[in-house]
Amino acid sequence: MRVIDLIRRLRDEFTAMPGLRLTTAQVERLCSADAQTSASALHALVSVGFLSPMPNGGYGRTNLVKAPRAVHS
Repeated sequence: MRVIDLIRRLRDEFTAMPGLRLTTAQVERLCSADAQTSASALHALVSVGFLSPMPNGGYGRTNLVKAPRAVHS
């Protein structure tokens, strides 16, 4: 699978299932993609702000990943 095709597929999957969280390994299995292609597609989606990396190694939609709370003085 080409990176651009995987990016489109992942955008569709994360749009259809907003609460979806996937690791690189899960992307490889779900999309039948190799490790390098999966990592490149996820990195591209992070770089444009569509996905955010999570502390557990997964990725989720940026607007749905809980951000740390700001401390107010």
